[in-house]
Amino acid sequence: MRSEPAVVAVRSRAAEPPRRRAEAEPRHEMNPDFISSRGYRYSSRQREDLRAAADFGRGVFAETNLSANQIRDNIARLLEAFGLPRDAFAVFLREDRDAG
Repeated sequence: MRSEPAVVAVRSRAAEPPRRRAEAEPRHEMNPDFISSRGYRYSSRQREDLRAAADFGRGVFAETNLSANQIRDNIARLLEAFGLPRDAFAVFLREDRDAG
């Protein structure tokens, strides 16, 4: 039997004074599967954590300076992290008509 999730009260930040950037958001421990062997993050809530960040909205940034193999490996890790089978994701390639 599953238990229902607890209801959490949400505080409005409108009444709070603005905070400095360093204390604006707590730093969370990053899953080591999503950090390169050289210590670079593949995603973050802080643009400064990434070398070439793309803004995906809602405060999420992703690294864009990746090879095709790194992208493939990250997709596989994300599928595993979210409990999805690898065949849940498919990539369809087409010929570039502008290529000479």
